[in-house]
Amino acid sequence: MATTASASRDGDELYGGEASRRLLAEGAPVSDLEAPSRRKQATAIRTTAAATTQQQTSRCSRKTAWVSTLGVLALGFIGYAFFGRCGAGYVNCDYELELPESVNRAAVPVGRELRPGWMKHHAALVAEAEREGATTRVLVLGDSITEELLGKEGGKTKSGWGSLAVWLQYFAYLGAINLGVAGDQTQHLLWRLQNGELPDVLQPESILVAIGTNNLGAGMDAHDTVGGVKAVIQYVREQRPDAMVSVMALFPRADPKHKKSTTPWPVIDEVNGMLERMLRLKFGTKKVLFVNCSDRFVVEDDSGREVLNKDFILPDNLHLTSDGLKAWAECAEAAVHSGLRDN
Repeated sequence: MATTASASRDGDELYGGEASRRLLAEGAPVSDLEAPSRRKQATAIRTTAAATTQQQTSRCSRKTAWVSTLGVLALGFIGYAFFGRCGAGYVNCDYELELPESVNRAAVPVGRELRPGWMKHHAALVAEAEREGATTRVLVLGDSITEELLGKEGGKTKSGWGSLAVWLQYFAYLGAINLGVAGDQTQHLLWRLQNGELPDVLQPESILVAIGTNNLGAGMDAHDTVGGVKAVIQYVREQRPDAMVSVMALFPRADPKHKKSTTPWPVIDEVNGMLERMLRLKFGTKKVLFVNCSDRFVVEDDSGREVLNKDFILPDNLHLTSDGLKAWAECAEAAVHSGLRDN
């Protein structure tokens, strides 16, 4: 059991999606899953769920059973009315997943159907990937910092936000598409890729991935966050083995508990160190590159203390200014170009 838990936290077993989705969303027989290791995890998950259900049932007396039944029916009706939209061709939305603590949530694909506009944005990106896929050479994946390159947030143009000029100068001319979505964590990006944003027609030569900072912001630790990034990279490598994948180190930022502080959040360096080692050991360096631009985003103040570079980082101490986006693009340029066949 300890081995299964460890593998799950590392994102080794549950990143794949197909087995997990059938198990968690469709209730398929355990024997239908794709690998013995996943069958063991599926059994563990169902055993946990069954035990929980049995314990809850045993606490209910016959006298109050009818009240519980009515409550379940009411909740079921409400859930169908408000959440049923995710059932049409999609699996694993936020509210559906109840996983054992041993499972790394950052590595299990899940959608964000409860976030207003997220599914609509996802559908638009699916359409773009299918429409532009045949001519796409560079694929950029990530969260709001990635989406900033388009001057957008949540799929909508935002005045004074980001820098479309940087996108045009460093990426667009290469035949690139940007699938960044504000607020996404590793598990959300993984879900999007498995649900249409990586269609067969999309065969990029170079893939740039910048994801994970929102996992930390949501309270996940460094270990789980790196496991989530690992799950994304492993899926991308399996689906596009010929592409060069460049993985960005997380950008320096403030601790969300102290948003006004200009002191870099120490866990960022912890994650980046773990991330670099994981990528080297798991994937080697032939087709996966680690790109660390952190030194450009941290400076020393008059007292010699390291602080966030305010020329490159917005007052929210998280997102990048136009100059910061340009610094990122310049830093990642060589890695992106290394995957292009005519480079």
